[in-house]
Amino acid sequence: MASNINFQDVNEAYPVAGVDNDSQGFRDNFGTIKNSLSAAKTEVEELQSTTVKNNADNIMNFNKIQQVELVQAQFGTNLGTSILANTSIEYNRGHYQSFILGYSVDNLQNVVLQFTNWPDSGQYAKIWVQLVSQDNLPRRVLWDTEQSGIFKFSDNYKNYLTAYLDIDEDLSTGTVPGVGTSILGQSSGATATIIGIDTADDNNRLILNNVKGSFVDTVGGETITAQENLLSKQNITMNSNNYTAPSCIIDSVNEETVFEVSTFNGGNDVYIDLKGKFSF
Repeated sequence: MASNINFQDVNEAYPVAGVDNDSQGFRDNFGTIKNSLSAAKTEVEELQSTTVKNNADNIMNFNKIQQVELVQAQFGTNLGTSILANTSIEYNRGHYQSFILGYSVDNLQNVVLQFTNWPDSGQYAKIWVQLVSQDNLPRRVLWDTEQSGIFKFSDNYKNYLTAYLDIDEDLSTGTVPGVGTSILGQSSGATATIIGIDTADDNNRLILNNVKGSFVDTVGGETITAQENLLSKQNITMNSNNYTAPSCIIDSVNEETVFEVSTFNGGNDVYIDLKGKFSF
């Protein structure tokens, strides 16, 4: 901004030595000096309140910092929060946030983790979320986001996520290696869980490419292998609401599951990628 300090109107040649000087000249000079000091005070106070400090936190109000080289730049964290009920994951609390799932598995089937406080549309935002489960008990997390946003998942995540199936026919007993909660022995009207789906087609039909085994449907008596499209063979329908925001199962306190969650349009589209499972 342009300064309002007016040093040009100060007459440095006044008063003139050896002559009787009009007092008006003194008043003009003092008036100009006073007004310039007042302007300087205002400008200094504005600088004190709006400039970046190296000895205090700074709020930039989403103004751009361009053509900058970052060295030893750290990101904010929110670590070790215990989850006992549905919880919001607030973007403004840190780029890396870790949580311990500790809710009672006797009282709750799952908790909902909702992403909130995303920046406005047009701003790219990213959070890394780390989850462990207290006492090594399997606990289910359902994802949610403000603005009724849509989740989009990477292939890494799809290979890991838990899908819900609504069963319309009784299924025979048996085992399917690789299936988290067996879909066998389930009655019509039940909801079963499968961990490790590979993909779903445009009709939300589930294809289990990475789960091995087979089972028999008790109505048609047809053997169905895991490599086949279960829904085209077996009157089983996927719960589309849960697929829109699928869950995940966290079952270890010694294995940290880390996700990258991002958006560029204020949470209307939220992208989730599984970064890995880290043991210690």
